[in-house]
Amino acid sequence: MILKYPMVLLLLIPVIGLFAYFRTVKITHAIRFPKGAWLAPLASKRGARLLRLTTILECAVLILCVLALAQPQWVKAKRYSTKAGIDIVAMLDTSGSMNAEDFKPKNRMEVAKETLNQFIKKRKDDRVGLIIFGNDALTKAPLTYDHGILTHHIRQTTVGDAGEGTAIGLAIATGLNRLKGAKAVSKIMILITDGVNNSGQIDPISAATLAKEKGIKIYTIGIGTKEGAPIPIYHPTYGKTYARYPNGQLQMTEFDDTVLKSIAEMTNGKYFNATNTNELNNVYNEINDLEKTIIQTTKEWVVFDWFPAIIGLILCLIVIKEVIVLTRLVGVRT
Repeated sequence: MILKYPMVLLLLIPVIGLFAYFRTVKITHAIRFPKGAWLAPLASKRGARLLRLTTILECAVLILCVLALAQPQWVKAKRYSTKAGIDIVAMLDTSGSMNAEDFKPKNRMEVAKETLNQFIKKRKDDRVGLIIFGNDALTKAPLTYDHGILTHHIRQTTVGDAGEGTAIGLAIATGLNRLKGAKAVSKIMILITDGVNNSGQIDPISAATLAKEKGIKIYTIGIGTKEGAPIPIYHPTYGKTYARYPNGQLQMTEFDDTVLKSIAEMTNGKYFNATNTNELNNVYNEINDLEKTIIQTTKEWVVFDWFPAIIGLILCLIVIKEVIVLTRLVGVRT
């Protein structure tokens, strides 16, 4: 316990001196009665004790008043941990080639969505946003702690939602706009694509240069192999078939990791290539290990002020004293 104004306790010196003085002074009571000796049998030891009690109560009230003015406080240090999260923007390619079925028994899009959801679940203290891109780049979810809504949007995403092309530069620029004004210490983007940049008016390297200037890291994930895979299409009449060139040759997915490696290297990120579900899971696990949430320990002082309690006690003592005087000591002291 501490006192906010300890010097106020000096007032106790005159208070104690005052009570010491009155204890040495004898108070004489004058009454009109023929012979005072006749009152001897009326002497009450109980009344004398109650009279002393009222004196003690008066003394206690004055002492408590001085103590209340000093404002005693109970102070306790409380430590707690806060987590400075990371702002993450995931950019998911939804071009037609994401239908490729080399991630059997599922296609690239289904595997990419499942593994991205698992990654987001591990980032409980981070804000995460979602951008899908094809010919265009669309913000499906801004930076949010509500990972449930992110999971919903990821599940609802399908191939072709943003067009059939691949605008990597536009996706990065949109991600930078989402991170603009974010106050997190660490900001990262995760680019998930299986193709080459063939759409959009923004060059991927130029967009990556801007990300570097803003201190934003980009992790690039190339899905698929350089050899490529057939691209299934779904015809309303003929059902499932595979994309072909006009000459009838089977069309294969294109994959160029040169740009993806450059983007990651420029922004101090890292490039990954995943050719199956297990590898893609391992990629997200590695990113999760690289981007640790910062834990900060903070001390907070919890203060409880005893002033209201002391005032309440003073009022109670005054009431008790007055009750004794008005009910038990009538006529004992004048």
